[in-house]
Amino acid sequence: MSYMLKKWVRNVQYICNKAIGHTVDVGKIFESPTLKVITPRQFLAVLNDYCQKNFMYKYDGKIDFAMHPEYFAWRKAGDCDDWSLFCLHICRLVRPYNLDSNIMMIYHNKEDGKQEGHAVCICLDIMAGEYYHIGNWGLFGPYKSHSECAASIFENWKRYVLLNYNFNVINEVSK
Repeated sequence: MSYMLKKWVRNVQYICNKAIGHTVDVGKIFESPTLKVITPRQFLAVLNDYCQKNFMYKYDGKIDFAMHPEYFAWRKAGDCDDWSLFCLHICRLVRPYNLDSNIMMIYHNKEDGKQEGHAVCICLDIMAGEYYHIGNWGLFGPYKSHSECAASIFENWKRYVLLNYNFNVINEVSK
């Protein structure tokens, strides 16, 4: 893992420590006792706050592609699939306990009949049974189902696809 990404993860851990009022040795990569103390929702709030302050939205253009998370961190800009992949990458690196994360692509038909999509990192707080989604629009939730998450993004969603880190399809739902 690159030095830059390690530094970013340590920044997230430091902010988590600050949020709960004490410090731990952030030199121990990803094994912060803080992550055992804060809730998954608190962790996602810290991640969202950091992303919103340090990254900006920038559309890839006609040839859409998902950037590697380290490239996104270096570039400090990307579109929704780049943000969601980066958030998923951090969630899996830091591994807050009781948080299961994947990517969700949600599609709907615009007024002109063309299909539009949006990508988010969807996170399940396993203990609470609540879903959250995080991406370039911010952090939202809790929700009780994938469908409720999709409806919070596009009220008239037509289809959503759950993807793992390698963009392999886990599940696809149409309505």
